[in-house]
Amino acid sequence: MPKPTIKNINIVFDVLLEKNEIHPSNRDSIVNYLTEPPSKYGSTFREYRFCGSLGFGGKLRWHNNDVPYVDCYKEDETPERNLKIKTINEILSKKFGI
Repeated sequence: MPKPTIKNINIVFDVLLEKNEIHPSNRDSIVNYLTEPPSKYGSTFREYRFCGSLGFGGKLRWHNNDVPYVDCYKEDETPERNLKIKTINEILSKKFGI
């Protein structure tokens, strides 16, 4: 399973960037946040709010060493957003060999 290493985080970032979901200037922020030691937050579960076209609640979630995925708040869901989420998550699954 993929760990949130700098290399893997950059793969995820590039997917989000390609899909116009994240601003290029956020790369350092997401890398720094996701590579912090888990004990700092008391959990190995990480989420990073990137917003984008998924609304204010657009998030990248990475639990333990599972494949990262994106979602948004239930109240922000629309058929268009759900399709984007599904597309991005399928790409992430393929990138990480699942």
